[in-house]
Amino acid sequence: MKLAKSKREAVGRPLELDSKEPWSTVSAQILVQIDDALSITNFDINEYKISYTVPHHVSQPLPLTSATSYAHLIANTTKGKTPTLSAKLTVIQKATPVCK
Repeated sequence: MKLAKSKREAVGRPLELDSKEPWSTVSAQILVQIDDALSITNFDINEYKISYTVPHHVSQPLPLTSATSYAHLIANTTKGKTPTLSAKLTVIQKATPVCK
């Protein structure tokens, strides 16, 4: 039984990566965090909607789906006099079609 959206509980995890890491490493680390938090087997990153916000720079969630969007994330977390190097990633499982 699926819980109502208001009854679901968010699972937070810290994830520290060097800003020079390639997108492939970042996406793999996101999958590791999903597996660690939820103990899910046999899943693909394409089954999840991943977005990010950066305090004081990117207030609206933007998709994190490719090397290009990852480069935008890095550019926004490292700009300014004192780089924040902090971002909030949100990972939501996409809806799966129901077979009848």
